[in-house]
Amino acid sequence: MARKNSLREVKKLSSPKTQDVFAYSDYWEAWESHGDDENDSANWSFLADGSFEECLRGIQSLITIQLEYEIREEKNLPLRENPEWFLDELTKRHQSQVEIVKRECFQKGEYIAPGWSIRSMRNRHECEWIAKNGNPSL
Repeated sequence: MARKNSLREVKKLSSPKTQDVFAYSDYWEAWESHGDDENDSANWSFLADGSFEECLRGIQSLITIQLEYEIREEKNLPLRENPEWFLDELTKRHQSQVEIVKRECFQKGEYIAPGWSIRSMRNRHECEWIAKNGNPSL
């Protein structure tokens, strides 16, 4: 009998509402790094703020550039060789990468990639409160 209760508690703790608590954040920021030292705030440029979708639009080109580089390095081929395959592969990987960024942002509140980042400006406690009580600013 006790086993069922503990199983129920584990399921409650890993519920989608708890797991993706940052999905309730209504304020995000996206930044791009321009220097070698990513710990130096002078090397970061502001890209976008607002909803998650607005910030995601701000980093779309950075995701594309990163993936283009990875594909070329993996396959050791220039863009001109087999452009249809390259564009198909880029599109497929881009969609997959966006899902990874979204999942990590909604679970952890941020995604930090080489050269850019996106993070919630609300903390976990605030997001849990919004999940439970609704967003007072709407």
